Amino acid sequence: MTVGDFDANKQLDVAVADSENDRVFILLQYENGKFGMKTTYEGIKGSYPFFIAVAYFDDDNQVDIAIANYGANNILVLSQYVMTPSARQNGLYYLLVNNFNDDSLLMLTGNADGIFQRAATFSMGYRSAPIYLCIGDFNNDNRMDIVTANYGSDSVGILRAQDNGTFSNVTTYSMGHGCTPWSVAVRDFNNDSRLDIATANRRSGGLGIRLGHGNGTFANAMTYFTDIIIDPQSVAVGYVNNDGQLNVVMTDSSSDYVGILLGHSDGTFSDAIPCYTGTYSGPSFVSLVDLNNDSHLDLVVATTEEGFAGVFLGYGNGTFDIPQVYLTGEYSYPLAVAIGDSKHNVNGFFFE
Repeated sequence: MTVGDFDANKQLDVAVADSENDRVFILLQYENGKFGMKTTYEGIKGSYPFFIAVAYFDDDNQVDIAIANYGANNILVLSQYVMTPSARQNGLYYLLVNNFNDDSLLMLTGNADGIFQRAATFSMGYRSAPIYLCIGDFNNDNRMDIVTANYGSDSVGILRAQDNGTFSNVTTYSMGHGCTPWSVAVRDFNNDSRLDIATANRRSGGLGIRLGHGNGTFANAMTYFTDIIIDPQSVAVGYVNNDGQLNVVMTDSSSDYVGILLGHSDGTFSDAIPCYTGTYSGPSFVSLVDLNNDSHLDLVVATTEEGFAGVFLGYGNGTFDIPQVYLTGEYSYPLAVAIGDSKHNVNGFFFE
């Protein structure tokens, strides 16, 4: 799930990957804060779209979307023509979908009303099973590239953006045999102005790091194991203790903890500090954002087993308050959260 203004009405809309039915929904937001649902893409049978990301892939100033199709082993890209009297006129939206089962990426072209049409597919490699993706400029050419967490091949896949809005063939980097990366994040961990990659390695139970060289290639993978996080599922990055070094937060759905790994200036990390989410809560996804405007990052955690989103307000020293619990409904099984601003809620909102 992700958010973006897909119909250029200055309201944040929601894109949802429906894994069970191999399709993607766009929920357009109206000025009254309510949403209307549109089915924008009926995917390939067995594609199992799993994750969506938003970025600008070309120079048209239009939001683009990437979707990881776990079952199809590909990435799906959706693009949308936007016709308004603003700078968005004749611009393109792209939507990327990761197809878990067929190892590829698909590009779709859309219309002004939020409906998308199929355009192109990018393979992520045989049995790669891309389950999560992230966006970043890895070779400093001012174009947004794509990195996927490839659950099936214990690797990350890099698609470098081209000047025509398409992408290169995939370049794959191993994260370690048997690690099964479940999610990926991108930031500069060692302060060299080059983007690095972090993965939550579910089977091996560690944090995987590949430091970037700034030319689209990466150093050998490093793995950090913790005593708390044994089954990491989600990874988020931010400054949680205000020491100027990036920190990493991971969820562990099997141990009811979120772990905070404090970063060092050389790109290494300390052992995890535990943050308890509740008995049998099953934290599946974490996001870092300043929800209460106190200049300290807070945690928003989706818990699959107990059906709530937990908000942990940060103190700015690497620790967090006890969670504020927001129920998502009986049998809701929330897997992710997305956060954005709304004129109807000045402190922001999230979707489950």
